[in-house]
Amino acid sequence: MTASIRRLARWLGPWTKPTDAPTDVVRTEGAAQSRHDGGATRIEHLTFRPRDRAIRGSVLLVPGLHYLGPRDPRFERFARILAHAGYFVLAPILPSYLRLSVVPSVLDELETGLDALLDHPLRPRDQRPGMMSISFGSMPALRLAAKRGDDLANVLIFGGFADFRRTLRFALRGEGPRAHDPLNAPAVVTNLLPFLGEDDGLRDERDRELLRDAMMAYCTRTWGRPEMKVDRAYVPVAEAIAADLPEPVRALFLRACRVEPGIEPIIEAALVRAGEHFDWIDPRPHLGTLRVPVTLVHGVTDDVIPFEESQIMRDALPLETGARLLLTGLYGHTHVDGVGQGPREIADELVSMGRILRAMSSLSG
Repeated sequence: MTASIRRLARWLGPWTKPTDAPTDVVRTEGAAQSRHDGGATRIEHLTFRPRDRAIRGSVLLVPGLHYLGPRDPRFERFARILAHAGYFVLAPILPSYLRLSVVPSVLDELETGLDALLDHPLRPRDQRPGMMSISFGSMPALRLAAKRGDDLANVLIFGGFADFRRTLRFALRGEGPRAHDPLNAPAVVTNLLPFLGEDDGLRDERDRELLRDAMMAYCTRTWGRPEMKVDRAYVPVAEAIAADLPEPVRALFLRACRVEPGIEPIIEAALVRAGEHFDWIDPRPHLGTLRVPVTLVHGVTDDVIPFEESQIMRDALPLETGARLLLTGLYGHTHVDGVGQGPREIADELVSMGRILRAMSSLSG
């Protein structure tokens, strides 16, 4: 077992508290001007590197939809663990994803992050960087890999998706008996705001902004707090925010936060009105030219994106990528789930963990 794998295993295994992180890491902040929109956008980023050992490679670490972006403590902890293992890590702060919006500008935002990593003086020049994405970061990551594959050594996609509409539906209501995160419905509604109208309780653009701001306030007060998922603990939070909203925005907000029933038919009608609007998000039409080695990892207990989405992506990737899929019961969407109860189950999960750690340890090359 290499030193980098040992360091990854020390911090990513179920034997370590999920709040603990390596301290021998240097974190800095920076920014780069986009080369892809006429220089109109300035993309900030965080970088992480080992303090007392040589940098052995570099990684572009792509965040998912989150109002904190890479500053989410769980994401930052993971970036620190990669740096502790010897990587120079650059995590771009994607303005679109801070707003919980999947919009085309995220493609240029991420490409600016790759340019910043390639230009960074601390990146080892004798090897290409790897790229790892988490959750909704998979779409821009795969699009970037298809466009700029010659600049990358390999790609690791954790908990990604192919079908945006199916992923929204799963985040909203789950699938059969499978658990889903009840706190994510406002993020679904946020991405469908252009297709909600007066019949839904939104009279004009002002109402849309009120609803958007209220849903963001709800997410900032509930996300990252597992206790909010238990026994509808999120209800008082939503009701407190709703108290300042006018009717009928208040009624729609309470549905969007699952305090009141009725958001599912509203979302289904909005998806119909959206028509082909979201087709651009599907990465599959862009994968034909992708030649970079790709590893897909997905937790079978993921309660935000169903693991079948990674199976769909694996089947769509060209043979030249050597795409492989690693399913695990150890890692959920943003947390360690545990290794199960029986000896066979424990053994299988530890084997799976070893494969995932090896993939992480060989990201750059």
